[in-house]
Amino acid sequence: MSTMQDQPQPSPHMPMACVWHIGGKIVAFGHAPISDYDRQSGPDGAEREVIPLATFAAMSSPEAWCWDGAAVVPRQSSSIAASTASIRANGVDEVAITGIPAGSRLRLSGAITLPDTPLDDDHLSLTTTQPGRLMVRIICPPPYLNWEHAIDAT
Repeated sequence: MSTMQDQPQPSPHMPMACVWHIGGKIVAFGHAPISDYDRQSGPDGAEREVIPLATFAAMSSPEAWCWDGAAVVPRQSSSIAASTASIRANGVDEVAITGIPAGSRLRLSGAITLPDTPLDDDHLSLTTTQPGRLMVRIICPPPYLNWEHAIDAT
């Protein structure tokens, strides 16, 4: 029978990796020797989780990953879709966006600017009288990836 005393103890210089998340959304990640574990701190309000070094090595951007309560997993595509990529800037033509996950926020930039705005429905319609390119970004909660779409208003 093996006991903890029989198990090899990790070196304090062995690297470990961590992610910090808020509600599953990864807001920071990094690695350091185990001896620095207690000194590592993340953003205010974020929870720290130790992850396998192989997972850390695969992470290119925290935005593409999330914490599912037990492990770091890749975020997945949602079913968001736009009806068109161009409309007339006449205040009548519209683009319909559907399949928006609950808890998402809308951000517009380009011809029209709108800061993060919570969305209450799984769909929305946009129209404009302002010609130009409008960048639509749906900021999705984990486990979904954010979504972007360009609309040309002429």
